[in-house]
Amino acid sequence: VGGSPATDSSSLKPYARTESDAGQDYLTLVFRRRLDADGIDYNVECAGELMTDEWLPDPVPVGSPVDNGDGTETVTYRDIIPIHLAPSRYLRLRISAQ
Repeated sequence: VGGSPATDSSSLKPYARTESDAGQDYLTLVFRRRLDADGIDYNVECAGELMTDEWLPDPVPVGSPVDNGDGTETVTYRDIIPIHLAPSRYLRLRISAQ
């Protein structure tokens, strides 16, 4: 996500927030990704339970990525289910090598 393992990069951690779309509030996940990270996949997944094997790749991107000018961009993904329709929802970022 653009940090260094040798320094504190806590300000670069992904974070959740809510965002409105068409009058509905959704859980969103905001994170940075490196622009030069060939062979790396960034996948946002959602689930209705935290302890499950059924994480789904359903979240959708919100807007366009924002170039941070430091070799990273910030992206936002939102859940497909409005907050008021689900008693609990979770989003996670899965980073993997291709």
